[in-house]
Amino acid sequence: MSALRVGDGVDTGATPWCADCEWNLDTYDPGRRTPEFGWGRVDRRTHRIAARLNRRQYADLVGRPLESTGPDWRTSSTATYAACWSPSPR
Repeated sequence: MSALRVGDGVDTGATPWCADCEWNLDTYDPGRRTPEFGWGRVDRRTHRIAARLNRRQYADLVGRPLESTGPDWRTSSTATYAACWSPSPR
């Protein structure tokens, strides 16, 4: 495991992380991110939750085909909703 810094090994002041196993990748780095809520504890927590959800979504999508499976009820309902509730031109 080789700890890297963001920027292809150039010391940019970012928190080190491992590109092979993604160790420390979900660590909140206040010097790199602008605060979303303004409270450090909440920003760190939401950052970790987002990283966890991202890993879970990636794990769910690995191995699936990239092509679309075609229209389904969600596509139809979205199109119907958009047609009914879109503002009419004046």
